[in-house]
Amino acid sequence: MLSISRRAGLIMLIGLPLAIGAPEARADTSSEASDFVQALIGKALAILKQSNLSASDRDRAFGELLSQNFDIPRIARFVVGRYWSSASEEERNRFIDTYRNFVISSYASRFAEYTGETVRVTRARPESENVTIVNSELIHPNGDPPVKIAWRVYKQTDGYRIVDVDVEGVSMMVTQREEFASVIQRSGGSVAGLTQAIQQKMQGGGTQSGG
Repeated sequence: MLSISRRAGLIMLIGLPLAIGAPEARADTSSEASDFVQALIGKALAILKQSNLSASDRDRAFGELLSQNFDIPRIARFVVGRYWSSASEEERNRFIDTYRNFVISSYASRFAEYTGETVRVTRARPESENVTIVNSELIHPNGDPPVKIAWRVYKQTDGYRIVDVDVEGVSMMVTQREEFASVIQRSGGSVAGLTQAIQQKMQGGGTQSGG
């Protein structure tokens, strides 16, 4: 519960897109979304390559990268699901802040396990006027079969943000929503209960999983 797999952690930000193929329809948006993903991953690689960074500095740098490029408030509302509407404004804001720290803590700890994986972006297609799916493959340096990854990129007024990552047909946000729903149910349907459970998980150093 409340866990993120090693593979998913690596997929979120590690890799370097090698090729981009966008459809003609809404070509500009698709190309821009692909460029956004490429730039994001390039920044992640740059952080990884700074061997002089301490662990805390690296975590801080990745935290800033996640906060700037992932739509955490939108994702937070989605993973809470139907319980969001019954939460107070204070409970919502507290959950968003806690969830942001949870995501940063979870993924930052994965980057130390980076072993040279790269990501090859294969194509981009518009899903709607504001959403583009950027398809890619995670390439393993040891020759293992590549992993298919789809990035859901949302176009906002001030730029692009990642709102989901689909790994081999499994949405990470949908999976997390299901996990969180069971926690909320055990907390009497309370978003505040979920927030407390996440905080306890982080304090206990249990944001990681063996997946």
